[in-house]
Amino acid sequence: MRTGLVVVLLAWAGLAVAAAESPSTPAAATQPAAASQPSGATAAPPASSPAPPPAAPPPARRKLTFEPHVLVDLQAAPFPDDAPDVGQHPHATGDDRAGVARVRRAWLGASGRLPGPFAYRLSFATWDGAEVDDGRLRTARMRLLDTWVALAPGPWLAVGAGELPVGFMRARLAETADEPLFERPRFVDRLTPDRRLGGAAWGDLGMIGYRLGVYRAVPTWAGEGASWPWDGPLVAGRLEIQPIGPLRVTRPCDPWFDRARVAIGAAALYGPGRDLQRLAFAADLSFAWRHLLLRGEALFVRVTAAGAERRSFGFFVEGTYRVWRFVEVEARHEWSDGNTRDDPFGSDLPREWATTVGAALLLAEDRVRLGVAYVHREGSLPSGPSGAADAALFGVRGRY
Repeated sequence: MRTGLVVVLLAWAGLAVAAAESPSTPAAATQPAAASQPSGATAAPPASSPAPPPAAPPPARRKLTFEPHVLVDLQAAPFPDDAPDVGQHPHATGDDRAGVARVRRAWLGASGRLPGPFAYRLSFATWDGAEVDDGRLRTARMRLLDTWVALAPGPWLAVGAGELPVGFMRARLAETADEPLFERPRFVDRLTPDRRLGGAAWGDLGMIGYRLGVYRAVPTWAGEGASWPWDGPLVAGRLEIQPIGPLRVTRPCDPWFDRARVAIGAAALYGPGRDLQRLAFAADLSFAWRHLLLRGEALFVRVTAAGAERRSFGFFVEGTYRVWRFVEVEARHEWSDGNTRDDPFGSDLPREWATTVGAALLLAEDRVRLGVAYVHREGSLPSGPSGAADAALFGVRGRY
């Protein structure tokens, strides 16, 4: 009897020592076993006993990542647009003729992270048919796009340098692959810059997004011998407030899908050139609810030189609605006046308005867009007659 009692006491003592030496074993494991368990077996912890916290994983080192991007945009305009200032494609001023299928864009690129708190983006247009930039005809079909390196410790701050989009209008900063009606409004291309060499800081603070940069006024693609009216630097800043969730969330599985979301943005641009000075303001408002997205944006630009002044104004409103999983309908109305005063520069910017309606079939998780659009445009030149025209557009856009 004494021998059995000694054996039991020694077994309990051994279990207590083993539990004290094992940091991952909860204290409840040192309690005596139930009567139905054999001698020497550890008892299971009670159901109410909390599980031990998992060990924290070691901090992961940021390694080099590489995510390729490809964009191919094919378009055809079987019915020409004879608005008085163009006479060709409704969004171009070059040699694109109606009735001809063509490659509108072909872009290659990559983005990702570098070792440490650095991010990068490299993109190159092997063909770019969007020919108007800041009111000038762009003849270079091949050019650099977003090509920059940034110090990005978190989503709240990124400081980068290189070929960057000018942080001004929301219509300029939106991804071209996401444009619902083939192209952005025409007055945006005429009156605002696209991408420029410079430096910028941007970030997302949750409800507030910001962007501030200093850029070169002359685009990189212009070349040294190109005729360009602007000189000096460009300073641009933008602030956007999203008080009720992110607007980019449009899928039913997202938590913000059933909530009405609003974004309000304001931007300013200043170009203290030697011969021409430019001041511009923009404001935008966006609303999203379930499959509906509405946007509107207004732009004012004032250019002065030697006491002369030109003022230009434009706005657009557009909406998209996903009527089915793979089908989307779109509509947009735009209006612009290139010269609210007599233009001392002889640029003959038109006064015009246009209404565009379209539909698209979205495949492969929205990576392939088959679209059709119909445009009605009316306009007049300060030194010429007024006119009206209609145009039809067909397009296929694929991205990866």
